[in-house]
Amino acid sequence: MARPLLTLYLAAAALAGCTADLRPPTLRSGVAADQAAQGRALLAKMLAAHGGAARFRAARDARFTLTDTWPQWLNRTAAMPWPASGQRLRAEFLLGQDDGRLTFLGGDEDGWVWGVQDWATWTQRPGQARDWDDDDDVRFWVPTLAYFLELPFRIGEATVVAHGGEVEVAGQTYTTVFASWGTAEPQADVDQYVLYLDPQTHRLAYAAYTVRDMYGFLKGAVRYQDWQPVGGLLFPQRMTMTDVPGGDDVTHEVRIEAADVELKQPDAFYRPEPARAQAKHGADT
Repeated sequence: MARPLLTLYLAAAALAGCTADLRPPTLRSGVAADQAAQGRALLAKMLAAHGGAARFRAARDARFTLTDTWPQWLNRTAAMPWPASGQRLRAEFLLGQDDGRLTFLGGDEDGWVWGVQDWATWTQRPGQARDWDDDDDVRFWVPTLAYFLELPFRIGEATVVAHGGEVEVAGQTYTTVFASWGTAEPQADVDQYVLYLDPQTHRLAYAAYTVRDMYGFLKGAVRYQDWQPVGGLLFPQRMTMTDVPGGDDVTHEVRIEAADVELKQPDAFYRPEPARAQAKHGADT
């Protein structure tokens, strides 16, 4: 689904030709061994606070019923993937992976399904055959929703982790952890994250992130609110996307109405044609 206005909307920033760098000041000159060890220890506490790795692996798959609201006209026009703001969706994922599907609930596209299987994308209209056309919106949004809902359980996959120091947001102090892959330095095709952890509960409060899949300079933040237990795991009831942690300029907001885990869906539900696969940024295989 082409979005030419997005290019115009972001053109001014693109002209700068920069790659966003989320490294905290304490890590700009490199990651020391003690910073890396502290970062891993903080991630371990966060993981335990949200239910732990063993329970996450055992759960296998999950379902979320949610709405995604885009309050600003310009953001809706430039970047919103849904037919209308406030679109209700049923999101179903294999936990810890990038395979999943979104089903539109209500509105003009009621019953439309988007799916991702080994980065190959498919869509299906009610009563019609599955269509395996390549679609950038499907490839981006299905795994992205899954990843942000699962972030406390999956960010430990990062190969570069470091304690970034203490930061105050909206009058509260948080412990930060930087995470990326390969190297801490900004890379054109590798995202960076900074997690803001509540020092008392060890729960995730905010995450700053880059969006390399779109543009190297693009970055944003998500505020996590109202963590609730679901089958032994904690998932947020609200994710608010802004420009920076604690920012007031809301890009869009996801609200979760219901969640369930350990659905025991058959593999074919998530991988309807197992032979199909595609490189994340390449051709079909």
